[in-house]
Amino acid sequence: MRRLRLAAGLSQRELAGRLAVDPTYLSHLESDRRDPSVRFVKRFAALVDVPVTSLLVVAMWDEMAPSEQDMFQPVVSSLMHLTEAVVRMPASSPGPLRRLSVQKLVAVCRLSEQQFARLLESREKEYHEVSWEKEPGKTRTLHIPSERLKAVQRLILRYMIDRVPPHPCSACVKGRGNHWAYRRHARHPSMLRLDISDFFPSVGEDAVREAFIRLGAREPVADALVRLVTLPERLPQGAPTSVAVADMVLFPLDVRLAGMAEKHGFTYSRYVDDITLSGGNRLARFEQTVRRIVTDLGWELNEKGGLVGSDQRHSLLGGIVNAKPNVASEYYGRVRSYLRLVAKGREQPDEDDFRKLRSKVEWIVSVNPERKAALHALVDEALTTLKQQEASIRRREKIVPQ
Repeated sequence: MRRLRLAAGLSQRELAGRLAVDPTYLSHLESDRRDPSVRFVKRFAALVDVPVTSLLVVAMWDEMAPSEQDMFQPVVSSLMHLTEAVVRMPASSPGPLRRLSVQKLVAVCRLSEQQFARLLESREKEYHEVSWEKEPGKTRTLHIPSERLKAVQRLILRYMIDRVPPHPCSACVKGRGNHWAYRRHARHPSMLRLDISDFFPSVGEDAVREAFIRLGAREPVADALVRLVTLPERLPQGAPTSVAVADMVLFPLDVRLAGMAEKHGFTYSRYVDDITLSGGNRLARFEQTVRRIVTDLGWELNEKGGLVGSDQRHSLLGGIVNAKPNVASEYYGRVRSYLRLVAKGREQPDEDDFRKLRSKVEWIVSVNPERKAALHALVDEALTTLKQQEASIRRREKIVPQ
């Protein structure tokens, strides 16, 4: 067990975090002072991608007769010569943050030591909440950092976090995003969509600290970074660093699911807490395996989502990806109908609302370029009508007696 852990470049503390057990328990197992439970053996075997039977053979080696040892010698030899490639987890060292000290972090943040210390102490006061009703009965709350903290977080993002190589299957990377995910999953007969429940509130400080340490940061540096990018016991949805930090925290999940997908010929991607796998019809047989991997790493799944077949709509990040990337007809219809009302003068959106409307149009066009001519013509009509209405209001204001 110790050799497999070292082959992965993991400390006892890191492995304990993966398996949700106490580091002392691992220490006792490796020093042969305790026997592992069957549940632990199964989870450890799944983590290091080694058959449970192989681990049991090694554990029972001393109790085997010579003839039995000869029979199982190839199994033991293969385990004793494992390298990092066997354990599909990123090595914790050296890591891109290994040379970062607290003093260098202060310099990156462009603060004095006193300003840095005060910012760490006052982090809870540096946020304000913004809430709105996302849909009937559901409220979304953002935690927006102050301008001072936001500036620091952007520096951390630019000079440190953005330099961490992302997982190849993450869509939360500049140059990927929704369209990249659409292309990956289009034209597959089956799709499995899962969503991590209450993701941002469930990302605790320990998970973020572990992610920074895995990248080579020493504990004092990791502790300072945690205080700069988190609230107590949650990742703030609304901070500029939060999506990138989420990517770091979920890297082990990406490794597990991408490895399983590659092994069985599926396609995997993740956009923050939205998990997607697609492939042939036999994907249905692996749904419970995927769910177990997610929950084994400590995440809870929402009830919504699940497997959809070739005769169902493959909805992904606002688009439809059955035959080719497209936009849901209902969404397109709503945008087109509202544009027509504006063009006819029956709706009068203000400047901000019209800007949002144009953003929706450009997103539709980016997914389905065939709709460009029709939608842009409607936008031009609507813009002309709004300008005429504005001119009419100005004329009326001029003739009103003072």
